[in-house]
Amino acid sequence: NCLFFCLILCVTRKCGTTSCGPQEEVQGMHTRLGFIGAGKQAREHARAAQALGAEVILTAVTSKTSENIEGFQSKDGFLYNNDSANGWELLLKESNLDAIIVAVPWDVTPEMFQELINCPLPMLIEKPVLLGRQKVPITEPHANKIIGFNRRFYDTVGLLKAHVAHQTLKSATVTISEHIPAIVNRHSEKIVPHLWETHCAHILDLMTFIFGPLVAKTVHRYTEPDFTSVAATLETVG
Repeated sequence: NCLFFCLILCVTRKCGTTSCGPQEEVQGMHTRLGFIGAGKQAREHARAAQALGAEVILTAVTSKTSENIEGFQSKDGFLYNNDSANGWELLLKESNLDAIIVAVPWDVTPEMFQELINCPLPMLIEKPVLLGRQKVPITEPHANKIIGFNRRFYDTVGLLKAHVAHQTLKSATVTISEHIPAIVNRHSEKIVPHLWETHCAHILDLMTFIFGPLVAKTVHRYTEPDFTSVAATLETVG
């Protein structure tokens, strides 16, 4: 019922300098946004975008039986000025959008990822975008696509990254522990084989964000019926 992963990081160089000061306020922003997905996470993105001056003008859902669209348009007294698209494929072709935010169920994004990256519009895509060893051919740079690893923007992460950048750090211990029953209760048993992509990926992303590129030196796995433990030693590159 528990997944445990312990990483020992050998930091062989100092990370580049960074600033952890408050983000510059965005002024005069007027971006016309389209949303694929209309659940709780999409509404949170919409609130944040509108607070910065963006306009949510079009939404689409991936399921014809979804009831989230009504909640997206009017939730807790927060109204959205938008029309609903007939389908997410049509939304990708809209000419009156400046950017798109994709926040759909965890197992839906991988099925549409190829179409998403082929769309020329800037896009924020909530993870995971691929599952397991699934691969999508990318034939040209897609620098205007961002995968939503939001924990990079926590205040404590900024403080830690700044501290690491200015201190000589020899090693760090990172523990990844997920409570599987709680995750299954929310997402069903279907998610268990993909916990790395859906949950553990947050910590792995923070590791590379704070320490830079990493390479695995040793990996040891211990498995029991209700418990899996993996210990690894990683080193920074350079």
